[in-house]
Amino acid sequence: MPHSPLSRVPDFTLCAGKRILNRPWHRNANFYTMTTPAPEIIPHSSFRSGLMYAMVLLLLAGCSPADQQDARPVVVTSIAPIGDWIRNITGDAVDVLVVVPPNASPHTFELQPRMLRESARASLVVLIGNGFESWADKLVSNVENPEVRTLLLTEGADIPALISDTHGDHVHAANPHVWLDPVFAAAAVERISTALVELFPDQEHAMQTRAAAYRDSLHALHRHISVRAQQWIGRAFIGDHSSWVYFARRYGIKQAGVIENIPGREVSARTMGSLIDMMRKQSITAIFSDIRKSSQAVEILAEETDARIAALDPLGSERTSFTYLGLMRYNVREIDRVLQ
Repeated sequence: MPHSPLSRVPDFTLCAGKRILNRPWHRNANFYTMTTPAPEIIPHSSFRSGLMYAMVLLLLAGCSPADQQDARPVVVTSIAPIGDWIRNITGDAVDVLVVVPPNASPHTFELQPRMLRESARASLVVLIGNGFESWADKLVSNVENPEVRTLLLTEGADIPALISDTHGDHVHAANPHVWLDPVFAAAAVERISTALVELFPDQEHAMQTRAAAYRDSLHALHRHISVRAQQWIGRAFIGDHSSWVYFARRYGIKQAGVIENIPGREVSARTMGSLIDMMRKQSITAIFSDIRKSSQAVEILAEETDARIAALDPLGSERTSFTYLGLMRYNVREIDRVLQ
């Protein structure tokens, strides 16, 4: 793997007449953080030669490691799974910024000033689209690059309307949770790699090679799930939110009802009563919940119907190594446990 430019900076740099010690940088999640090493004493005898070296570097590369970091292209995306797709295509060629933290809800997330600053140099913004990122216009309008491109992954995709299971056939919105379908993920990776190659043609061979290898991994994941899903076909579940409709449609299971139609809104007694009756009549014994939050409604529903709860992770966490493949393998194990 190629080294980051930050790993090649000298021990010190002269900037604005001041002698500055550089410190090692380590990538942590989506941003670079700096760690402070033990104090170092620079011998006076080597100071003069070091000073001349630093002056040359100043002329060639600017005053600070931050300037060298700024040379890295920036790609911004909304959620961690898409960030992982991008990193698997680009390697270390770009700096990938993920806007929504894995422990936050994309539906209620509010864009912070820090992220606006970090994303100002973006060359590409990759979004789900379809209204999923309510803050997208604000972020894109803040980008300083006049040639920034925006890629909407749901544009042109087969996106069914989200039908409320508790309000007849009233259409609320189109469902944006497309990334939880591995087949969609493979197609999205191809679209992202095409956009990246157009922006960075000098990286074409490396990016296309990595993208092809990663798509192979996604196709293998799909085959693995398809084999497991043979035991699930025709089974139904209740979702605490409509996150898994694309996954369900892909692998032959049915979302029979939803506990929380609108994120953050308290579940009514009427809704709970209807769901309990449905589960008893249809012998539904599985509930798909969100591992990031505790839900009293989910616990009550499981207790009243003797259902098993699958604690699913739609965005990634430490237990899934913050990778899409790890995320989906974990979720498949949980789903398999409650649908068997």
